[in-house]
Amino acid sequence: GAPLYMGLHLGDCRLHLSEHHGDACPGATVRVRVDELEAFHAALTAKQYKYYRPSLVDTEWGTREMVVGDGFGNKFVFFRPKNS
Repeated sequence: GAPLYMGLHLGDCRLHLSEHHGDACPGATVRVRVDELEAFHAALTAKQYKYYRPSLVDTEWGTREMVVGDGFGNKFVFFRPKNS
């Protein structure tokens, strides 16, 4: 019955996720730079998860992005500059 607290990591990026009251508010956005964004996207889509298939989007401000959301309105925006 305790709130969830867990960590995720990919390479050097480490995320700590918590359901504890006061740690964050629903609707938060976290931006994570991923230099190999296309490979990360390919690895996620290869899992063929039927409920969520994020796409890559080129933004007008010079990034390529993949947005992954959850049921509470939180978003992870994985991005890289288009010129790298």
